[in-house]
Amino acid sequence: MTDSALRIDQNAKAAMHAHAVLQKWLASVFSRLDQRNVQTTSKAVCACLNGQRLTLMALARHWPDSRQIAAPLKRLDRWLSNRSMQAHRWAIYRATAQSLVSRDRPVVIVDWSELPRDGQWQLLRASIPRQGRALTLYEEVHPQRDLNSRAVHDRFLQHLQALLPASCRPIVLTDAGFHTPWFRSVEALGWDWIGRLRGRVMIRSDRPHAAWRPVSAYYDNAAVKPESLGVCDITRSRPTSCYLVRTRRRPRATPPRVRRRLQLLRDWSHETKQTICPGSARAGGANGIRSSERVRLAVGGDRLDRRQVRLHARDAA
Repeated sequence: MTDSALRIDQNAKAAMHAHAVLQKWLASVFSRLDQRNVQTTSKAVCACLNGQRLTLMALARHWPDSRQIAAPLKRLDRWLSNRSMQAHRWAIYRATAQSLVSRDRPVVIVDWSELPRDGQWQLLRASIPRQGRALTLYEEVHPQRDLNSRAVHDRFLQHLQALLPASCRPIVLTDAGFHTPWFRSVEALGWDWIGRLRGRVMIRSDRPHAAWRPVSAYYDNAAVKPESLGVCDITRSRPTSCYLVRTRRRPRATPPRVRRRLQLLRDWSHETKQTICPGSARAGGANGIRSSERVRLAVGGDRLDRRQVRLHARDAA
Protein backbone atom coordinates (compact mmCIF):
# COMPACT_ATOMS: atom_id res chain seq x y z
CA MET A 1 0.00 0.00 0.00
CA THR A 2 1.40 3.41 -1.00
CA ASP A 3 1.78 6.30 1.44
CA SER A 4 -1.08 8.23 -0.16
CA ALA A 5 -3.40 5.22 0.01
CA LEU A 6 -2.43 4.61 3.63
CA ARG A 7 -3.11 8.26 4.46
CA ILE A 8 -6.53 8.10 2.81
CA ASP A 9 -7.36 4.93 4.74
CA GLN A 10 -6.32 6.55 8.02
CA ASN A 11 -8.39 9.65 7.28
CA ALA A 12 -11.40 7.47 6.47
CA LYS A 13 -11.08 5.65 9.79
CA ALA A 14 -10.73 8.96 11.63
CA ALA A 15 -13.84 10.29 9.88
CA MET A 16 -15.84 7.22 10.89
CA HIS A 17 -14.69 7.62 14.48
CA ALA A 18 -15.55 11.34 14.45
CA HIS A 19 -19.03 10.57 13.16
CA ALA A 20 -19.58 8.13 16.04
CA VAL A 21 -18.30 10.66 18.59
CA LEU A 22 -20.59 13.37 17.22
CA GLN A 23 -23.61 11.09 17.42
CA LYS A 24 -22.74 10.30 21.04
CA TRP A 25 -21.78 13.75 22.30
CA LEU A 26 -24.42 15.78 20.48
CA ALA A 27 -27.31 13.33 20.63
CA SER A 28 -29.42 15.75 22.69
CA VAL A 29 -28.78 18.55 20.16
CA PHE A 30 -29.16 16.46 17.01
CA SER A 31 -32.57 15.27 18.18
CA ARG A 32 -33.83 18.87 17.93
CA LEU A 33 -32.19 19.68 14.59
CA ASP A 34 -33.37 19.06 11.07
CA GLN A 35 -31.74 15.87 9.79
CA ARG A 36 -30.29 17.72 6.80
CA ASN A 37 -28.36 19.97 9.18
CA VAL A 38 -27.22 16.92 11.14
CA GLN A 39 -25.92 15.26 7.97
CA THR A 40 -24.16 18.45 6.85
CA THR A 41 -22.51 18.81 10.26
CA SER A 42 -21.19 15.25 10.15
CA LYS A 43 -19.95 15.60 6.57
CA ALA A 44 -18.24 18.91 7.35
CA VAL A 45 -16.32 17.27 10.20
CA CYS A 46 -15.34 14.37 7.93
CA ALA A 47 -14.21 16.79 5.21
CA CYS A 48 -12.08 18.65 7.75
CA LEU A 49 -10.42 15.40 8.81
CA ASN A 50 -9.86 14.35 5.21
CA GLY A 51 -8.26 17.65 4.18
CA GLN A 52 -6.66 18.55 7.52
CA ARG A 53 -7.64 22.19 6.92
CA LEU A 54 -10.55 24.19 8.25
CA THR A 55 -11.34 26.58 5.40
CA LEU A 56 -14.44 26.76 3.27
CA MET A 57 -12.65 25.80 0.05
CA ALA A 58 -10.73 22.95 1.72
CA LEU A 59 -13.96 21.51 3.13
CA ALA A 60 -15.60 21.64 -0.29
CA ARG A 61 -12.62 19.97 -1.98
CA HIS A 62 -12.60 17.07 0.49
CA TRP A 63 -16.36 16.69 0.80
CA PRO A 64 -17.33 13.01 1.18
CA ASP A 65 -18.71 11.34 -1.95
CA SER A 66 -18.33 14.44 -4.11
CA ARG A 67 -16.05 15.13 -7.08
CA GLN A 68 -17.19 18.71 -7.64
CA ILE A 69 -16.82 21.64 -5.26
CA ALA A 70 -19.76 23.77 -6.39
CA ALA A 71 -22.47 21.74 -4.66
CA PRO A 72 -20.55 21.35 -1.35
CA LEU A 73 -19.73 25.07 -1.35
CA LYS A 74 -23.37 25.99 -1.74
CA ARG A 75 -24.38 23.47 0.91
CA LEU A 76 -21.79 24.79 3.37
CA ASP A 77 -22.87 28.37 2.73
CA ARG A 78 -26.49 27.52 3.53
CA TRP A 79 -25.40 25.53 6.58
CA LEU A 80 -23.27 28.32 8.04
CA SER A 81 -26.01 30.92 7.57
CA ASN A 82 -28.78 28.63 8.84
CA ARG A 83 -30.61 30.34 11.71
CA SER A 84 -31.48 27.05 13.36
CA MET A 85 -27.80 26.06 13.51
CA GLN A 86 -26.85 29.45 14.91
CA ALA A 87 -29.58 29.17 17.53
CA HIS A 88 -28.19 25.81 18.66
CA ARG A 89 -24.56 26.95 18.97
CA TRP A 90 -24.89 27.35 22.73
CA ALA A 91 -26.43 23.89 23.09
CA ILE A 92 -23.54 22.41 21.07
CA TYR A 93 -20.97 24.12 23.30
CA ARG A 94 -22.75 22.90 26.41
CA ALA A 95 -23.07 19.31 25.20
CA THR A 96 -19.39 19.28 24.22
CA ALA A 97 -18.32 20.66 27.60
CA GLN A 98 -20.43 18.12 29.45
CA SER A 99 -18.71 15.33 27.49
CA LEU A 100 -15.15 16.64 27.82
CA VAL A 101 -15.19 17.63 31.49
CA SER A 102 -15.21 14.38 33.42
CA ARG A 103 -13.67 15.64 36.65
CA ASP A 104 -14.72 18.17 39.27
CA ARG A 105 -11.31 19.91 39.20
CA PRO A 106 -10.26 20.17 35.54
CA VAL A 107 -7.56 22.49 34.23
CA VAL A 108 -9.06 25.02 31.81
CA ILE A 109 -6.70 27.08 29.63
CA VAL A 110 -7.90 30.57 28.68
CA ASP A 111 -6.02 32.69 26.16
CA TRP A 112 -6.39 35.43 23.57
CA SER A 113 -5.31 34.75 19.99
CA GLU A 114 -5.11 37.12 17.05
CA LEU A 115 -7.18 36.03 14.09
CA PRO A 116 -5.42 36.08 10.71
CA ARG A 117 -5.91 38.39 7.75
CA ASP A 118 -6.34 42.00 8.91
CA GLY A 119 -5.57 41.65 12.63
CA GLN A 120 -8.72 43.55 13.61
CA TRP A 121 -10.26 40.64 15.50
CA GLN A 122 -9.23 38.65 18.55
CA LEU A 123 -10.33 35.18 19.66
CA LEU A 124 -10.92 34.48 23.36
CA ARG A 125 -10.92 30.73 23.92
CA ALA A 126 -11.30 28.31 26.83
CA SER A 127 -9.88 24.86 26.22
CA ILE A 128 -9.10 21.72 28.17
CA PRO A 129 -5.82 19.78 27.71
CA ARG A 130 -6.11 16.23 26.45
CA GLN A 131 -3.11 14.08 25.45
CA GLY A 132 -0.93 17.03 24.48
CA ARG A 133 -3.70 18.92 22.68
CA ALA A 134 -6.06 21.68 23.74
CA LEU A 135 -9.72 20.86 22.99
CA THR A 136 -12.01 23.87 22.75
CA LEU A 137 -14.76 24.24 25.34
CA TYR A 138 -15.96 27.71 24.41
CA GLU A 139 -14.74 30.66 22.33
CA GLU A 140 -15.76 34.18 21.40
CA VAL A 141 -14.59 36.64 18.75
CA HIS A 142 -14.12 40.30 19.70
CA PRO A 143 -12.76 43.39 17.94
CA GLN A 144 -9.19 44.45 18.63
CA ARG A 145 -10.31 47.30 20.90
CA ASP A 146 -11.82 44.81 23.37
CA LEU A 147 -8.57 42.90 23.88
CA ASN A 148 -8.10 42.26 27.64
CA SER A 149 -11.31 44.18 28.39
CA ARG A 150 -12.51 43.54 31.94
CA ALA A 151 -16.17 43.56 30.88
CA VAL A 152 -15.45 40.99 28.15
CA HIS A 153 -13.55 38.84 30.64
CA ASP A 154 -16.38 38.91 33.17
CA ARG A 155 -19.02 37.97 30.58
CA PHE A 156 -16.78 35.22 29.24
CA LEU A 157 -16.40 33.70 32.72
CA GLN A 158 -20.16 33.81 33.24
CA HIS A 159 -20.74 32.01 29.95
CA LEU A 160 -18.07 29.44 30.80
CA GLN A 161 -19.66 28.82 34.21
CA ALA A 162 -23.03 28.20 32.55
CA LEU A 163 -21.47 25.61 30.23
CA LEU A 164 -19.63 23.56 32.86
CA PRO A 165 -21.29 21.04 35.18
CA ALA A 166 -22.66 22.57 38.39
CA SER A 167 -20.23 20.61 40.58
CA CYS A 168 -17.20 21.65 38.53
CA ARG A 169 -14.57 23.91 40.14
CA PRO A 170 -11.91 24.33 37.48
CA ILE A 171 -8.35 25.59 37.80
CA VAL A 172 -8.09 28.40 35.25
CA LEU A 173 -4.64 28.62 33.65
CA THR A 174 -3.67 31.86 31.88
CA ASP A 175 -0.60 33.58 30.47
CA ALA A 176 0.83 36.96 31.44
CA GLY A 177 -1.82 38.91 29.51
CA PHE A 178 -4.35 38.39 32.31
CA HIS A 179 -3.98 40.56 35.39
CA THR A 180 -5.30 40.94 38.93
CA PRO A 181 -8.89 41.94 37.98
CA TRP A 182 -9.16 38.65 36.09
CA PHE A 183 -7.86 36.72 39.10
CA ARG A 184 -10.43 38.36 41.36
CA SER A 185 -13.24 37.55 38.92
CA VAL A 186 -12.16 33.90 38.86
CA GLU A 187 -12.08 33.79 42.67
CA ALA A 188 -15.57 35.32 42.81
CA LEU A 189 -16.89 32.20 41.06
CA GLY A 190 -15.27 29.95 43.66
CA TRP A 191 -12.65 28.75 41.16
CA ASP A 192 -8.87 28.61 41.42
CA TRP A 193 -6.36 30.16 39.08
CA ILE A 194 -2.73 29.99 37.93
CA GLY A 195 -1.20 32.96 36.11
CA ARG A 196 2.15 34.40 35.04
CA LEU A 197 3.44 37.77 36.24
CA ARG A 198 5.56 40.24 34.30
CA GLY A 199 5.74 43.90 33.36
CA ARG A 200 5.04 46.47 36.08
CA VAL A 201 3.46 44.16 38.64
CA MET A 202 4.50 44.94 42.23
CA ILE A 203 5.02 42.12 44.75
CA ARG A 204 5.18 42.11 48.54
CA SER A 205 6.11 39.07 50.61
CA ASP A 206 4.20 38.13 53.76
CA ARG A 207 7.14 38.97 56.04
CA PRO A 208 6.54 41.77 58.57
CA HIS A 209 7.32 45.26 57.24
CA ALA A 210 8.13 43.85 53.80
CA ALA A 211 8.45 46.42 51.02
CA TRP A 212 6.84 46.36 47.61
CA ARG A 213 9.26 45.25 44.90
CA PRO A 214 8.85 45.13 41.11
CA VAL A 215 8.52 41.73 39.49
CA SER A 216 11.87 42.27 37.75
CA ALA A 217 13.60 42.18 41.16
CA TYR A 218 12.81 38.47 41.36
CA TYR A 219 14.53 37.61 38.08
CA ASP A 220 18.03 37.31 39.53
CA ASN A 221 19.16 33.89 40.74
CA ALA A 222 16.13 32.20 39.19
CA ALA A 223 16.68 28.50 38.53
CA VAL A 224 15.12 26.05 36.12
CA LYS A 225 13.76 24.09 39.06
CA PRO A 226 10.60 25.83 40.37
CA GLU A 227 11.15 27.63 43.67
CA SER A 228 8.31 28.49 46.05
CA LEU A 229 8.37 32.06 47.38
CA GLY A 230 5.43 31.49 49.70
CA VAL A 231 2.36 33.66 50.13
CA CYS A 232 2.73 37.12 48.61
CA ASP A 233 0.58 40.10 47.72
CA ILE A 234 0.48 41.32 44.14
CA THR A 235 -0.75 44.67 42.75
CA ARG A 236 -0.04 47.54 45.11
CA SER A 237 -3.23 49.49 44.40
CA ARG A 238 -5.48 46.60 45.42
CA PRO A 239 -3.44 43.74 46.90
CA THR A 240 -4.40 40.15 46.12
CA SER A 241 -2.87 37.25 48.05
CA CYS A 242 -1.41 34.33 46.15
CA TYR A 243 1.29 31.67 46.23
CA LEU A 244 4.28 32.70 44.18
CA VAL A 245 6.57 30.28 42.33
CA ARG A 246 9.72 31.42 40.52
CA THR A 247 11.24 29.47 37.65
CA ARG A 248 13.41 30.00 34.60
CA ARG A 249 12.49 28.46 31.29
CA ARG A 250 14.78 25.61 30.37
CA PRO A 251 16.96 26.51 27.36
CA ARG A 252 15.64 24.94 24.22
CA ALA A 253 17.73 22.17 22.74
CA THR A 254 19.27 22.91 19.37
CA PRO A 255 17.45 20.93 16.66
CA PRO A 256 19.55 18.18 15.02
CA ARG A 257 19.45 19.90 11.64
CA VAL A 258 20.81 23.13 13.14
CA ARG A 259 23.47 21.20 15.06
CA ARG A 260 24.69 19.60 11.84
CA ARG A 261 24.92 22.98 10.12
CA LEU A 262 26.78 24.47 13.07
CA GLN A 263 29.24 21.60 12.97
CA LEU A 264 29.80 22.17 9.25
CA LEU A 265 30.46 25.84 9.96
CA ARG A 266 32.92 24.95 12.71
CA ASP A 267 34.75 22.55 10.38
CA TRP A 268 34.80 25.14 7.63
CA SER A 269 36.08 27.84 9.99
CA HIS A 270 38.86 25.54 11.20
CA GLU A 271 39.94 24.78 7.62
CA THR A 272 39.80 28.47 6.71
CA LYS A 273 41.91 29.36 9.72
CA GLN A 274 44.54 26.82 8.75
CA THR A 275 44.60 28.25 5.23
CA ILE A 276 44.91 31.87 6.34
CA CYS A 277 47.02 31.36 9.48
CA PRO A 278 49.12 28.18 9.06
CA GLY A 279 50.58 26.68 12.18
CA SER A 280 47.89 27.99 14.55
CA ALA A 281 45.50 25.06 14.33
CA ARG A 282 45.95 24.30 17.99
CA ALA A 283 44.11 27.53 18.83
CA GLY A 284 40.95 25.82 17.66
CA GLY A 285 37.86 27.13 15.87
CA ALA A 286 38.04 30.45 14.05
CA ASN A 287 40.19 32.24 16.64
CA GLY A 288 43.13 32.57 14.26
CA ILE A 289 41.22 34.08 11.35
CA ARG A 290 41.55 37.76 10.62
CA SER A 291 38.57 39.85 11.66
CA SER A 292 37.47 40.28 8.05
CA GLU A 293 37.34 36.50 7.60
CA ARG A 294 36.11 35.48 11.04
CA VAL A 295 33.03 33.33 11.26
CA ARG A 296 30.75 34.20 14.14
CA LEU A 297 28.48 31.42 15.31
CA ALA A 298 25.47 32.07 17.49
CA VAL A 299 25.56 28.87 19.47
CA GLY A 300 23.90 30.21 22.61
CA GLY A 301 25.17 30.23 26.17
CA ASP A 302 24.37 29.86 29.82
CA ARG A 303 23.70 33.56 30.34
CA LEU A 304 20.46 34.28 32.20
CA ASP A 305 17.95 35.89 29.88
CA ARG A 306 15.51 37.95 31.89
CA ARG A 307 12.79 37.31 29.36
CA GLN A 308 12.99 33.62 30.17
CA VAL A 309 12.33 34.07 33.90
CA ARG A 310 8.77 33.34 34.86
CA LEU A 311 6.88 34.06 38.04
CA HIS A 312 3.85 31.87 38.38
CA ALA A 313 1.18 32.81 40.87
CA ARG A 314 -1.84 30.91 42.04
CA ASP A 315 -4.62 31.84 44.42
CA ALA A 316 -3.90 31.39 48.11
CA ALA A 317 -7.37 30.11 48.98
